[in-house]
Amino acid sequence: MRHFGASRVAAFGSLATGFFSGISDIDIAAWGLPPEVFFTAYGELLFIEPGIEIQLVDMGACRAEIAAAVNRDGIDILIGHNFSTKQPDDARYRG
Repeated sequence: MRHFGASRVAAFGSLATGFFSGISDIDIAAWGLPPEVFFTAYGELLFIEPGIEIQLVDMGACRAEIAAAVNRDGIDILIGHNFSTKQPDDARYRG
């Protein structure tokens, strides 16, 4: 996402809350992604892991309830030019 201009990227949804399973999708939020490259960036994400659905949310254009969920549960995976070291709370992961 960085090479598309995103200033911040976060995982949210079941992956971030610890309820990820074999039927889950991966929810990714991006800040600062120029509108003209959104679908190109999304298309690139779709080829990361065939068979797993990936959703990309533009934080500059999403609904308020999605933004609230990202702000509440999101785990930063890219901030500026450095990857975050923030890790999910292991206690939330129960297999």
